[in-house]
Amino acid sequence: MEQEELKQRLETFSEWKPHERQQDFLQVPYDVFEVLYGGALGGGKTDVLIVAPIVLRTKKSGRQLYEHPDFVGIIFRRTFPELEKKIIPRAKAIYESLGARYNETKKCFTFPSGAKIFLGHMEKEKDVLQHDTNEYQYIGIDQAEQFTEYQLRYISSRIRSSNPDLPTIFRLTANPGGESHVYLRDRFVKPCPQGNVILVDKATKLKRLYIPARLTDNPHLMENDPDYINRLMLLPEAEREAKMNGDWFSFAGAVFQELRITRNPGEPENALHTTSVFIIPDYWPRILAIDWGWSAYTFAIWAAISPDERIYVYRTYRAKKTTIRQWSSDLARISQYEKLTRVILDPSAWQQRGYELTIAEEFQKASGLIPEKADNDRHAGVSLIHEFLRFTLKPAKKSPAQEFNKEIADTIFRLKGSEAYELYLDSFREEAPETNLPILQFFTPGTEEVLEALQSCQFDDKDKEDYAEFDGDDPVDCLRYLVKGSKVYLDEVKKKFSFLKSQAEIQAQLERTGDQHRYYMQMSALEKRVSSEGPKPVRRFH
Repeated sequence: MEQEELKQRLETFSEWKPHERQQDFLQVPYDVFEVLYGGALGGGKTDVLIVAPIVLRTKKSGRQLYEHPDFVGIIFRRTFPELEKKIIPRAKAIYESLGARYNETKKCFTFPSGAKIFLGHMEKEKDVLQHDTNEYQYIGIDQAEQFTEYQLRYISSRIRSSNPDLPTIFRLTANPGGESHVYLRDRFVKPCPQGNVILVDKATKLKRLYIPARLTDNPHLMENDPDYINRLMLLPEAEREAKMNGDWFSFAGAVFQELRITRNPGEPENALHTTSVFIIPDYWPRILAIDWGWSAYTFAIWAAISPDERIYVYRTYRAKKTTIRQWSSDLARISQYEKLTRVILDPSAWQQRGYELTIAEEFQKASGLIPEKADNDRHAGVSLIHEFLRFTLKPAKKSPAQEFNKEIADTIFRLKGSEAYELYLDSFREEAPETNLPILQFFTPGTEEVLEALQSCQFDDKDKEDYAEFDGDDPVDCLRYLVKGSKVYLDEVKKKFSFLKSQAEIQAQLERTGDQHRYYMQMSALEKRVSSEGPKPVRRFH
């Protein structure tokens, strides 16, 4: 459709003028079945969905859709209050100016030609089934991210036309986030983030298109409220990027907003969680974490721990509807030339299922690897991922209110040992600057599935300390097991080192003073402390 022709069709609406992106949306040819328009706030998405059936023409007779007696369209919002507040008033202003009569009960506009445009909502997922026998030539979904993937897929099947003059049109608007964020991002945005490229579905051969909209694309909003963009600049970075620029990979509802695949302008050099592949030294400890599944994926992650305590995720594996014996053998084969320090397996693998062996036992039998039960504390796991992704320095610690006391220090050393003594001294020292941030690093290529899953995590509405479960969250569950297992390993190494260091210092003091009583008192205190923190070490001072 030429711009001049479009302008003529819109002359009826003297109060509404499309901006450039809205014109792009209205000019998409009919052979493109699905179009997603949006991304940022203020792009004029709702208006363009309402106006489309008025502007667009039939395929043969050239009439505008609302002038064809057989035309039936419908525009959806997820809930009725949203429909009542956002869609109905605007639709009335436009459609009634063209002579349409509105039926409040049926939520239907009937035009003088006999054409009908309904307004609907699908608050519950099963509500989509109410449209099972209906036939629509035009369906508009406003704020599509609020609908479920099932609803979006199912309702698109209700678009059909028994009249060759009427096209079939499916149009959606959306912002980043929401229930269908991952589905919309992967279907429309991910193949071409810049948009405006027609994609062809490999299975159905249907065409689809993403038209990105940014706040600055709408000059009417900028003219009417010039300070609006300045107010948005006060928002946190991820939310600002989503609302202003429609960033589908960093949005307000994202759980792991500190994740950086590319560094943002002005951020420090270390603000990056990806690294090029390199040869990992043989002496670095390696950990394998596994989240098993049948209908869901069995997902595995390998990581190596560097001497500066960074964790490098270097390999992943996934399998679906694969036997325990098969994926166990696969993991053993892939790891055959590596010395694994720990193998961490989903805790549900230890559950009794009524079979002779548990999944953990079957895994050990098939792979020859001895698994440890993963820690499934979701809050602790999520918190630890945040900590390991952190690339900003912690605030400087505050010194104790009281001054250093040598008598207190000597008493602590005598009764609790050198480690407690050093901790007391540390409380008065300036902390050394952190140099190994972020702790968590991902090899690229090779770990993209984990990165994408982390980007897709959204907060659980019922638990803001956790992410909501979604199809494809297996890599994040597996990463939780991995970081918890890595932390436990690092803590054990530190405790062992601390014990040996304290033991050596106490032994050296004995050699200097010959005080056997103090020696036994300090060793007993050391072992008592270590016993309270974990497994008791072998006594070596008899």
